[in-house]
Amino acid sequence: MSRPISSATASGLFADGPPAPAEVRHLAAFMDGAIMVPEVRWELRRHWGLCDRHSWLYTVLEVEARGGAGPFSTAILLEDLLQQAVAVLRRRALLPWALAQRPLRRRGRCFTCDYQGLVGERGSGAGAATASLAPADRAAGTCRLVAAAAPQWRRRACPRCLPGPPGPEAVPCRVHLLQDAAPPDRAAVTAALGDLALRLHRYVRSLTWRGPVVGPPELAAWVEALGWTGGWARVRSATADTGPQDGLGPVGPPARSVTPGGGGALDG
Repeated sequence: MSRPISSATASGLFADGPPAPAEVRHLAAFMDGAIMVPEVRWELRRHWGLCDRHSWLYTVLEVEARGGAGPFSTAILLEDLLQQAVAVLRRRALLPWALAQRPLRRRGRCFTCDYQGLVGERGSGAGAATASLAPADRAAGTCRLVAAAAPQWRRRACPRCLPGPPGPEAVPCRVHLLQDAAPPDRAAVTAALGDLALRLHRYVRSLTWRGPVVGPPELAAWVEALGWTGGWARVRSATADTGPQDGLGPVGPPARSVTPGGGGALDG
């Protein structure tokens, strides 16, 4: 059983509020297979996954439910989204950046934010759901995986999300790509996202029966994909108290979304 997360990590990873029973119950349904329903997957593609908070909460629930093993369902979804990003950038390579980046914006709403709005913060049967909060209160396994992969993901993290000099293979996250008025090196970004999608594919296969053994670049792929889709603030929060190997120092709390789409205060 994983130890409870420290107050430092808890205050950063979910500084925008502790997990509510309605959130946990809804995300648990995804772990039971609802995330593979075609209509659900279509909406997740439109919204580029869940909002940043619920993407991380889903990851924590999955990792801790798997005893600290890698997030299988999360990685499958992220691979799908990265393949979509590569296809968008390749298909619109000749368009002006203001037009080319439009499909990278979130459309619709975060599924779990929408569910909370329908049932209220407590939801129905809140007392019965309280026991399901235990995995969300024990993010130690998730934080250990993120910290162990830090030497890899620091090389490719968004240079505008993290302080200090950018890594040698730094890639702007989706949120900051949308804020750029001038086009980035689109060919380099597309190639980097294609490489990330490939590493995610290998990582997903490694979690299957008799799957291949993978190395550090693949083990870091799901962290990089979460950072690319929603920004890197929670990645830093997840390693805030895991030791000096991260070297990123403390981080302020991620901003809770105030947009109708639930995609984060910086999101487009």
